[in-house]
Amino acid sequence: MVKPGIDMRKWDFIAAKMNANLYQNNSLISPYYYYNGEACYCFFKAKYLLPHLERKGANSTGEMPLYDLEPFYGQILDAYEERTKKEWQHIL
Repeated sequence: MVKPGIDMRKWDFIAAKMNANLYQNNSLISPYYYYNGEACYCFFKAKYLLPHLERKGANSTGEMPLYDLEPFYGQILDAYEERTKKEWQHIL
């Protein structure tokens, strides 16, 4: 599993894999949905990461965590958080 954190080179790899997968599954007319890793990361952040963090913070309101809705999301978000923490520890 690729754990990109905020490394845009790794997000470029993920974007390329996503483009190929979406195109092969007839979800797209063109194999270039994500222009690059940054575009893919922005989509991930808006669609999955920010809602996850909001739900995590609002967990006391009884809202269902995002990963309870789709277990695979939890694995992806946990891997992202793990990699990001390691990157920050390396920086600090």
